[in-house]
Amino acid sequence: MMSFLRKKYWIFLSVVLVALDQFTKYLVNARIPIGESVEVIPGFFHLAHVRNEGAAMGILQGQRWIFMLFTTIVIIVAVVVMLSGKIKNHWGIVAVSLVLSGGIGNMIDRLILGEVIDFFSFVFWGYEFYVFNVADIFVCCGVAILAIYILLSKDFDSHNMVEDHNDEAV
Repeated sequence: MMSFLRKKYWIFLSVVLVALDQFTKYLVNARIPIGESVEVIPGFFHLAHVRNEGAAMGILQGQRWIFMLFTTIVIIVAVVVMLSGKIKNHWGIVAVSLVLSGGIGNMIDRLILGEVIDFFSFVFWGYEFYVFNVADIFVCCGVAILAIYILLSKDFDSHNMVEDHNDEAV
């Protein structure tokens, strides 16, 4: 089982990240009217106030229950993985904490507002990238770090997994 210090670490990290996500959404909601934007870097970056009932790039609009169900599953799996102590490396803990925090941040919006507040808006070579938020950044970075962790970590080496399974059988 994971040491108490490690449990405190990922819980603290997750709480801080959810608070950061919610604070940024609060600021956008308080200062930018829905549908409006503020140009930060001309022709490249805007802070916009967009409400999204769907997922990235507006897909599955109005299918809130799908996201609620999927996010609930992801949150439960992340907590179980953290409590299991299977992740031995700090990068793995950070990765799962990022995914967990992003999921919780967007889940809060869906529960309270019925939709997610998005606000980062970029334009690349005349193409407007989808609008996203801090929770989305956490999820994307967490998944990327987790993928690298799984690929490079000896915790997921098939030889070690067989040994761990044999140890459990004894």
